[in-house]
Amino acid sequence: SYRKDTLRKLLRRGSTAIAGPSTISFDPIARQRIFAAIDSASFKKRTLLKEAYDSLKRRVGRVPKMVDFLALGAMSPLHFLSYAQTYPHFKAIVDPDSGPPLGEEYQRSLSFFSVVVARGIRIQEIAILERVMVTTDPVSLEDIAQHCKKAYGFVPSQRSVQSALNILDNGFFKRAMRSKFSNISYLHRDGTMIRSSDEFRHLLEDPHYREELADVLNVGRYHYRSEFYEGRDEDDLVLYQKYSRRDACMLLGWENSCEGTMYGYQVNRTLKVCPIFVTYHKDSERIEPQNDYRDRFLTPSQLIWESKPKRRMTSKDIVSIRDSSIRKLLFVKKSDAEGDQHYYLGEIVFEKNAPSTKEYKKGGRVPIVMMRFSLSAPLPEDLYHYLIEEPEVLDETIEPA
Repeated sequence: SYRKDTLRKLLRRGSTAIAGPSTISFDPIARQRIFAAIDSASFKKRTLLKEAYDSLKRRVGRVPKMVDFLALGAMSPLHFLSYAQTYPHFKAIVDPDSGPPLGEEYQRSLSFFSVVVARGIRIQEIAILERVMVTTDPVSLEDIAQHCKKAYGFVPSQRSVQSALNILDNGFFKRAMRSKFSNISYLHRDGTMIRSSDEFRHLLEDPHYREELADVLNVGRYHYRSEFYEGRDEDDLVLYQKYSRRDACMLLGWENSCEGTMYGYQVNRTLKVCPIFVTYHKDSERIEPQNDYRDRFLTPSQLIWESKPKRRMTSKDIVSIRDSSIRKLLFVKKSDAEGDQHYYLGEIVFEKNAPSTKEYKKGGRVPIVMMRFSLSAPLPEDLYHYLIEEPEVLDETIEPA
């Protein structure tokens, strides 16, 4: 699949990933060099993507759909979307004979759905689309809930359905992103009844667009069923899966995306939740001192965590984090080399705190608060050691171990 997280997981698991009596082991230096190679590898090169596309095209004897790559265990189609925003745009780049071109409005709409549903982190958006795309009549929220139960085995929370409706109604993204997606609202709402908007119905009249949209939805369904259904919690989060700040805003029901202002953590007092994002290994030589947070695991079930600068024990956000009615959700990535996605490590519980200080960019020191949390679910040993081990910096002058 060329998905880096899959490679990291296989390497962390070692012999447990191999069937039968075979075993495999790496010394610590070799492990870290392989992790560093995974981090530095680029799977967005046109030649690599075109080779994977051409190979599957020969294999299936036609222009492949994105879902074909998943069904046949080939390169993840998410790489094509990352490279070209939409699959039709990617095909136009590498295979001009792949089909008729789509207009800009259709491409922008597919770009929206590629961002919202292709990773399959939540099924509610897809379930809503499944209902409104097959009829022009209004559909009730109760019908959406029953459809989810019948098709996907659970009744979604009212909050998650309202969040999905807000996203499809073009109310979640910031203005710049809405413009990028052509400011299209896909739903018309009237109380508890919804239907597809006139703009969406117009787009669906194009059979090529409808076919490409169906492919995106199929990719989303596949990823949801294989990665995000088993073990999902009340927020549709799955332990040890990876999420970006924007993903967290979506799943937790934020009215608007706060990814650009969610620096480290953000308390939402309306939703009574506080996602906390930690980059475990920071490049201390390149970042400002005030951003060099001293977060660290004491054990697989205990975390020491540092607040933002200029915080005291009486600061509003610190008081909220201590509040047991505010759920604290922990997201951690090893380093910035892993991109913008963090492992979801579950809910954490406040234990104790103490005032402290740290260096600030303007000189001198500023007040902060140090806290200790316990994890509701202790980290698996392989993930714990992966996160705490210092990342290796590749040096081409050193022979491989």
